[in-house]
Amino acid sequence: MPANFKKFDVKHGLSVNGLEFVDENRNVTLNNLTVQGTSTVVDTRTVTAVDPIISLGTAGSTHTIEEVQISNPGRIKFGADGFDDIAIGDSFEYNSTGNDAAPLVSGTVYYVVGKDTDVSSANYRTVTFSANQGGTASAVTNAGSGTQTIILNPLRDLGQDLGIEFNYVDTTAKKGFFGFDDSAGRFTFLLDTTYRGQSTQSDDGTPNAPDFIGTKSGAEFSYAKLEPTSALTANQSALDIDQTWNADGGTFKAIEVDISDTASASASSLLDISVDNNTRLELRKDGAMLLNTGTYAGMLSIDKGSSSETTLVNAIATWNAGGATFKGINLDITSTGYSAGSKLLQLATSTAGDFDIDVTGEINTSQVWNDAATVFTGIDLQVTDTNSDGSSKLVNFFSTADRSFSISRLGNIVSEVEFDLGGLQTALSVNVTDTSSNPGSLLLDLQVGDVSKFSVDKDGDIVSSGGITINGPGNFEDTVTIQSQTNGTGAYADTTELQTSTSTISAGATAATTINSFTAATFTSAELIVQVKQGANIHTSKLLLIHDGTDVYLTEYGTVYNSDILVTWDAIVTGGNVVVQATNTAASAAANSVTTVKTSRTAIAA
Repeated sequence: MPANFKKFDVKHGLSVNGLEFVDENRNVTLNNLTVQGTSTVVDTRTVTAVDPIISLGTAGSTHTIEEVQISNPGRIKFGADGFDDIAIGDSFEYNSTGNDAAPLVSGTVYYVVGKDTDVSSANYRTVTFSANQGGTASAVTNAGSGTQTIILNPLRDLGQDLGIEFNYVDTTAKKGFFGFDDSAGRFTFLLDTTYRGQSTQSDDGTPNAPDFIGTKSGAEFSYAKLEPTSALTANQSALDIDQTWNADGGTFKAIEVDISDTASASASSLLDISVDNNTRLELRKDGAMLLNTGTYAGMLSIDKGSSSETTLVNAIATWNAGGATFKGINLDITSTGYSAGSKLLQLATSTAGDFDIDVTGEINTSQVWNDAATVFTGIDLQVTDTNSDGSSKLVNFFSTADRSFSISRLGNIVSEVEFDLGGLQTALSVNVTDTSSNPGSLLLDLQVGDVSKFSVDKDGDIVSSGGITINGPGNFEDTVTIQSQTNGTGAYADTTELQTSTSTISAGATAATTINSFTAATFTSAELIVQVKQGANIHTSKLLLIHDGTDVYLTEYGTVYNSDILVTWDAIVTGGNVVVQATNTAASAAANSVTTVKTSRTAIAA
């Protein structure tokens, strides 16, 4: 007969077999408690478990089948204890040591769809089953043999989240979840969740993947260590941060570290990133940053070491604000005391050269580039200037008002240098060690629109496409060639040559001596101003000549002397050259003194 339950009140306690079961305060003491059903509700403020581990999703108990009945639907009979553990909706794994009870297959999961609890029925303590949750009960065609058992709610891949659901109030009643995210394969903490499934049972068997969706929340720890237990064979970030910052007035921080340093070593680090225990990036507690280094040489210390990269520092910027003043590099030093060797900037490549700007703004550079297969870059700064203030600078070094160096956004170079250290000082020094270079290599090349306007080659030759104005004394130590255009148009051609020369006539010499010459095929006419000195005697004249390739026609005029004429003049064509000659007069030869002839010659091209 089914039990007939009545109300049972306990006021002064209840004992079973001499042991207190319910005390007068309605506290219940049990050694073991088995609760069946799809849901268990504990209405209390605190739940205490003395066991060290709470296991979720574990397999249920194992029960032996007493009998498998061939019928439609087929029935499975259990002993009283096993039967009492089974509830409709439970899953079970069927196993057999002999022949399977068809259609049951060993190792396969089935679902309880019916349970006979009528003690008067011949089918009492039997259940019916189906291959699908809530499906039609299956027929049994073979009772099987051997020991047959079931595992209630077996441990298997449920394809759903496992964890703890909790209730809280944030304006309205909401649910949260923390536990294993089955789809992601990692732990998660969610607020304001929605459960995608029919129930939050661990084994509901619904076709919809049972999982929680909601807003990801955070966690607070005293420290955290990320250490995979095995070597990675595919990319998997140890720390992966994905955020969306979407508030104009909000100040966001992806990573925030705030250390209260009451006592620590000076070498303590806010950040230390290493490879094989070798530091690659370190941020010291004093703000100094070390890149790929174990040294500590400054607030920013970079030690490239051995690597394939050819550029140590590569800066790329985009300037795109007309009202903003941009600076590619800004170094502002307040110099109240320093040694004479102080530098605003120093770049060195061991014995291959160096570049420095000293504290007064003086620039010194020395380089040796000696590898044809390597592309060398002294300084590489790339700025894409789409919109910037006119005073923006690519480089700005500043010590005091009269000690600075800057390069504007347009490439203008401004250097403010003060000579105050005594001795010989140099405002700009370029020292190139040329071990192997093209003959046309240039020390300086000034261009407009990619067209060279003024250049100095490695031999010191100056080439200017425009005029040269000299205010003050100047010295020309070689022939000067002047170019002109035909009728003011067309390409420039060499038309006039200016040259000075000095010759001597031996004491007492009577033979003709060459004092000047030029190529006959290049020039057809020339004018010479000649000065002759022999002791205190001075003789000067102008010589005007032309030639036809064979003969030279020469005239002397404007002759001036203080005592007597010292030489006579002649010109011939020989060896393809026009040769101007001077011969001592009889009196000059008789004086038996060295005669010096200085010549200033202007020649006009053929």
